[in-house]
Amino acid sequence: MAKTPTNPSPGPWGFPVETVAFLRDLKANNDREWFARHKSVHESAVQGPAKAFCAQVTDALHGLTGMAHGWKIFRIHRDVRFSKDKTPYNAHLHVSFIPAQSRGLAPVWHFGLDPDEMALGVGAFGFDKPGLERYRARVVGSDGDDLRALLGGLVRGGMRLSEPE
Repeated sequence: MAKTPTNPSPGPWGFPVETVAFLRDLKANNDREWFARHKSVHESAVQGPAKAFCAQVTDALHGLTGMAHGWKIFRIHRDVRFSKDKTPYNAHLHVSFIPAQSRGLAPVWHFGLDPDEMALGVGAFGFDKPGLERYRARVVGSDGDDLRALLGGLVRGGMRLSEPE
């Protein structure tokens, strides 16, 4: 049973250990009454730490890429209108980090945390025509060999590489 943390202790990546405990308890008790009784735990153990985490990550991404990033914490309420699964809440935390000046073309970074695993990802939804031409020109050259080697190493190391949909 989740308890209201009075002073959440920091865990990995700045999240308190109560974050995963809350998500695990929510997965086991995914109903409105339980959530209403534990909403303060969600706010202190998930929402607050997630906002602090996002501030740290956007600063790090700015340093890494030279571009300012915004962030979006996905809502905990599920859209159940067209779903067979009517559980009202997402028992996970999902965040996206979006370059501020991307116009939808730069890679978007993703972070996911649920009771059983953590996921990190990056990807682009598409290219504009000049961007696609630049990408294709680089991939057929030596940069393509470097990219294949890098991706192959990541896959051999246990990372998952998804095909475009």
